[in-house]
Amino acid sequence: MSTKRSLEPAVGPSKVVRLEEPLEMVSGMPRGEYTLASVPHPSTWDFTTKSITRNGKPSVVVDIAVNGWAPTVHFPSQTVAFPVKRFVDKNGVEASGRPSTSIHLSDPALLQFLDDLDACALDFVVSKSTELFGKARSRDSLSDSMTTLKHVKVTADQTYPPHLSLKVNEPGPDKKFVTRVFVCTEAATTVRQGTLADVERGDEAVMVVRIPSLWVVDSKWGVLVNLTRVKLSKTQNNEEVCYFGDAQFVTAPPVASSPEVTETSADPYND
Repeated sequence: MSTKRSLEPAVGPSKVVRLEEPLEMVSGMPRGEYTLASVPHPSTWDFTTKSITRNGKPSVVVDIAVNGWAPTVHFPSQTVAFPVKRFVDKNGVEASGRPSTSIHLSDPALLQFLDDLDACALDFVVSKSTELFGKARSRDSLSDSMTTLKHVKVTADQTYPPHLSLKVNEPGPDKKFVTRVFVCTEAATTVRQGTLADVERGDEAVMVVRIPSLWVVDSKWGVLVNLTRVKLSKTQNNEEVCYFGDAQFVTAPPVASSPEVTETSADPYND
């Protein structure tokens, strides 16, 4: 199961520097893109409801923008929690819904950013609950039905460190975005273009994400985070990585393969 956090109303920083208009380049970054250190606080972001038709029925979505652009943020290096996961039905046939991957969250600044974004999104949804859900809902109810960005897994005997789910897309004519994958060589001297199949648990990943909207499905909702670019560093043999509850990965000495070795515990993130 997952833990729920009671998010208090967001409080912005004492001073926020905002651009008056989108610029072609800001501190060497394409417009709309920011480092984690330079991105405006989420309390200054624009959340806007928009009426759409989904599956023949009227619906409402919430667009997110910073100075007129969907915010794109460069995340610091994090560890891949598990590879790309695809939606399949009970017959094993791939179903609708974007595939996703997940990263372990260990950077304090990134954790704080995600907490602030969750809180600001919750503030907005509370103010627009009638428009989004057809009826007024309490803050506690909306907090309980929110899929938080900083997801924590809890098992019977252990609470695991937080991780973040990221939506990914392969190239295609009907795709709104494409996840571009780059892979560093072991010597870190060259980079090759990769595919989503290259994303493996234990990889170190430097990534660029776009945060275009909130998603609302029935009574559930959350912040959509799309992975647009990722550079992977494969510095270790992923089969020899041991995961512990303190979010640390250690490389174990090589172990000779044996037909007697069997899987003894389930992956807590593979559900």
